[in-house]
Amino acid sequence: MSRIVFLPEMATAEIKTVIKLQLMIGIILLFLLGYIRPEWIKSLLYGEVTALINTGMLYWRLYKSHKRPVKSQEQELALLYRSGLERFILIAGLLAMGMMAKLHLVPLVVLTGFMIEQLVFLLGILLVRYPAKIKTET
Repeated sequence: MSRIVFLPEMATAEIKTVIKLQLMIGIILLFLLGYIRPEWIKSLLYGEVTALINTGMLYWRLYKSHKRPVKSQEQELALLYRSGLERFILIAGLLAMGMMAKLHLVPLVVLTGFMIEQLVFLLGILLVRYPAKIKTET
């Protein structure tokens, strides 16, 4: 039975690149929204930071999983499920707090910031793993 070898150095480099891309896009969005609707900046920032926390937890879990030896595939699968559940609960809690009236945030803008950053995460992973090959004519 063959097993896929996962290189932690390559994966951590990919996630670091994606985090940088998320930060760049997030800053650009904040400047654009600040020009159009300055009162929504806090809400957008909250959603963006929530998505960055999600990516950061993914990176942390990946880093931590390669530091300890896994004895079986069942353990590896259990760690995968645990990581997904932890991230889901944390993000659901953060987004729920962002929707509370006490914080005076606009819920739709919070969700929009989160969704845009998650989309940047997905597109960033695709761009990092499968870069477009540019052919030059000679």
